[in-house]
Amino acid sequence: MKIPLWRLVAWASTVGVAVLCLLPGPNLPDAPVMSHDKVLHAVAFLVVALAWRRSGLGVLPTVLVGLALAGGTELAQHYLVQGRTGEWSDVLADAVGILLGLGAAAL
Repeated sequence: MKIPLWRLVAWASTVGVAVLCLLPGPNLPDAPVMSHDKVLHAVAFLVVALAWRRSGLGVLPTVLVGLALAGGTELAQHYLVQGRTGEWSDVLADAVGILLGLGAAAL
């Protein structure tokens, strides 16, 4: 069975974002770019939304998938991941990324 490239990118980016969001605090990369947390969130979710739209998923399902991923990872960070805290401001940054991804997909 042949999987279209964008569908593969969509799943890979979704899993990648989930894994990165759920790494325990001490395992996070120590790089200057990490100080731009909200920008990283927005870019990550831009990629996820763009990939899902390009794979053929509709606008509303893309938004719902993105928000479920955003909220789910923040709740998991808060309750289950050592050294991490969930932040609603991260969900807001993720939502901005989703909107930007939808815009990019429409171009």
